[in-house]
Amino acid sequence: MHLKKNICESLVGTIMNTKGKRKDHENARADLEEMGIRLELYVEEAENGKVLPVAATTMSKKEKKELCQFLHSVKFPSGYSSNFARLVSMKELKLNFAMMKSHDCHVLMTSVLPVAIRNVLPVKVCETVMSLCFLFNDIEQKVIDDKLLTDLDRRLH
Repeated sequence: MHLKKNICESLVGTIMNTKGKRKDHENARADLEEMGIRLELYVEEAENGKVLPVAATTMSKKEKKELCQFLHSVKFPSGYSSNFARLVSMKELKLNFAMMKSHDCHVLMTSVLPVAIRNVLPVKVCETVMSLCFLFNDIEQKVIDDKLLTDLDRRLH
């Protein structure tokens, strides 16, 4: 559960470009440069310091607002999850991870996030994030059959 909470915070923090939670920073861009991939994302020198080009995973203010409005409006049966409206700051357009419990992250990752990002992010980013969410959902089932494990292995390789 705590692993998923950490992954959820990092994933949503990176997508929403939340200060202190994002994993897209200068060191990550330097790693890309060292590997010789994604030339368009290398750190650029500017007059007032270094500039990070916007990645496909980073949401614009309009996209953040859309996502936050969706999360703010989600309703769950009583006792299923926390009230997401309390966890979303519409003013700052971010999620309050300090108030989120592990189960809230579980619900967000396995049920809500795949639906919430589907029309907000580019298709390739959506497919990747949704695959991660579906993976978590699949491996947390009470019973996992051999066919499911084979399909998961094929998807990952």
